Amino acid sequence: MTRSQGRIPRPQAHRPVPASIATIEAGVRGGAGNSLLENTKAPTATWRWCPPLNLVADTEMIEVKTLRSWGELHRYREYGRHRWLFRGQRDAAWDLKTSIERCLDREQIPAASRQERERGLMREFRRAYHQYAAHVPPNDYFVEWLALMQHHGAPTRLLNFTYSIYVAAYFATEDTEGDCAVWAINGSWAFQQTYLLLKAANKPINSMKTLLPYQFDEGREKDTKELFFESPVSSLVCPINPYRLNERLRTQKGIFLMQGDLTSGFMANLTNMRGFDKRRNAIKLVIPKLLRREFLKSLFEMNINRTSLFPGLDGFARSLGVYSPAYHAAPWLEETASGVKICPKQG
Repeated sequence: MTRSQGRIPRPQAHRPVPASIATIEAGVRGGAGNSLLENTKAPTATWRWCPPLNLVADTEMIEVKTLRSWGELHRYREYGRHRWLFRGQRDAAWDLKTSIERCLDREQIPAASRQERERGLMREFRRAYHQYAAHVPPNDYFVEWLALMQHHGAPTRLLNFTYSIYVAAYFATEDTEGDCAVWAINGSWAFQQTYLLLKAANKPINSMKTLLPYQFDEGREKDTKELFFESPVSSLVCPINPYRLNERLRTQKGIFLMQGDLTSGFMANLTNMRGFDKRRNAIKLVIPKLLRREFLKSLFEMNINRTSLFPGLDGFARSLGVYSPAYHAAPWLEETASGVKICPKQG
């Protein structure tokens, strides 16, 4: 059943209606509130932590929109007033899934053992990293370690997103052989829900500034260990970046969505957050196969291609196999019986 055919009743999580961060923090700092949550209603029940529900992700309630042209993509560039995050996937049928989820699924690791397996992978990476790089982060800088692992291809709970819908569109169309998709997640909403769920789990968050991506301070790195990697864990996805950004994060305008609970999949974490089924919070934009060349040509003219996203000879060389004007080159001038004339523009 698709969303256009009807709505499937959402499984009840038996969790009270979340208070606004302004309401929660009023008792902590005596502040006036936070504009991110200015429209959130006051709580109707006392907060208590509930263990994450291992329910099947209700992904059919996430809205799907099929684009009809390149120009239609621009409408979603700054959808509403919020900070949107985008991810391109070359198969429109794929759900969102982290590399560690795929790895542990393949190895048939039971849910109860997955967090321990992650610790083992991180330990092995930290032990060997000094052989390949001069700068070694402190052991308790968990997000920076995960970002390094992700950058070099190790399985992690991080999923690559970008602030640019055009960068996401490139990654969606680059290698697709069918319909592809750009996922759009409201970063403000995801951060709000992360805060509320961590607060409900009695995690030590004393201010929004602890986690805000654009104010995340180097000294806060070690705080993430207790928030996300120690029990009790919360089922959520959190927008986050390490304090130190690598070159690829900068050139691709990158940011991560981090899975909170490894005992369930990324989609189950996403759909555990209240409001996931609202189009103002999550939407999947399907790009039909027939639009691939139009998208790649338009992105090439914006200088969004593998050459710019992966600086260096390898990025340039691979870009030639994706799109190049040389594939449909046309002469500038044409000789005729009456002389030389300018050729008409061709695709």
